[in-house]
Amino acid sequence: MKHQNTRWFLSLLSAFLVIILVACGSSPRAADSRGSQTLSYQERLYVLDSSGSQRQIFAYYPGSPATPMSLADGLFSFDHQRIYSATAHNGQTLIKVQDTRTGQTIRQ
Repeated sequence: MKHQNTRWFLSLLSAFLVIILVACGSSPRAADSRGSQTLSYQERLYVLDSSGSQRQIFAYYPGSPATPMSLADGLFSFDHQRIYSATAHNGQTLIKVQDTRTGQTIRQ
């Protein structure tokens, strides 16, 4: 009986450790010249700015000296490669698709 309890406990502990490793695991980050870690250029931080008359999203690349990119307020695609926005224009709805990596309009 004690052997079964030990086996059950080790199985539970192993499963818990696997879950923790999968949940916390990430790709290694590059270290800068000072030894501190920086985020990769592919990682973006999106901030919604609604302080003005028009809402917009700013895409920041942490660790990059590049200025934030301005995107229209809208819905992201599942892979965050495109953003879809809809605005009223002369009694019609204008739908714009932007590339989140470059900020360029793909189509509208």
